[in-house]
Amino acid sequence: MKMPLQFSQALVRIAKDQSEWVGYLFIENGASGLEELDETETGLTVKLFFDQSPDLELFERLKAQVPGGLELLSLEEKPRENWQANWKEHFKPLEVGARFLIHPPWEEVNTDRVCICIDPGQGFGTGYHESTRLALRALEGLEGRLSGLAIDVGFGSGILTIGALKLGATRAICLEIEAEALDELPLNLAHSGLDPQLVEGRLQGPDACPESAQLVLANITGDVLLAFEEDLKRMTETYLLLSGIAPDYLEPVKEAFSEFELEAQLAEGEWTSLLYRRK
Repeated sequence: MKMPLQFSQALVRIAKDQSEWVGYLFIENGASGLEELDETETGLTVKLFFDQSPDLELFERLKAQVPGGLELLSLEEKPRENWQANWKEHFKPLEVGARFLIHPPWEEVNTDRVCICIDPGQGFGTGYHESTRLALRALEGLEGRLSGLAIDVGFGSGILTIGALKLGATRAICLEIEAEALDELPLNLAHSGLDPQLVEGRLQGPDACPESAQLVLANITGDVLLAFEEDLKRMTETYLLLSGIAPDYLEPVKEAFSEFELEAQLAEGEWTSLLYRRK
């Protein structure tokens, strides 16, 4: 598919503690990324990027979900080459937890850490969102215990699948509802030094996946975790890692999966990750 020659760039003003939440909301609604600009005592200016021009109604709709409100300052079209240059300027190597290092393919690294190489694109999961970092930190706890199939529900860029394979999983099934992610997955696997043949990407939800696995990963939102509760339980043979859980959903999710043993609960900002083991 030929890429459009332009992308959309929006400037919004928000409360200075709402950057992570605003980024998450807009990425879930079509944004490709964001950049924090100037911060003052009264607020923060954030630049949002879209591959396709968003409807102004989107900003009005999401405004009600942002504590402290959201003001759209500008919305304009930019040449696509500026977008690509922006990613290369701002997406730098990032250490996560005690074991992982995430980096783009244009950044050479020399480290003893477990490297995950991600080329930023449509997929959610560059490591810069708290929920992704939390999931990787929880995944570290399974090093030395993984030896079979992993299923990644809502795999985005494939970052958690890559992490699981590098810590011992032997193959993976990746489920996603965004078709673009299927094209990016083998590229990120290859960038990370893994054989794409180890992974089967599928355009389907967990309700359509008949397999079970030693490890099930799901870095999605709390409401979706609850909606697919029974499917996630059915697929899990041993370990279940849930992330992307906002405060309002933490207790409902913990109650829903209480039949599993909670091995770890990690939090960063407003987000929580839960690592379970089947009893």
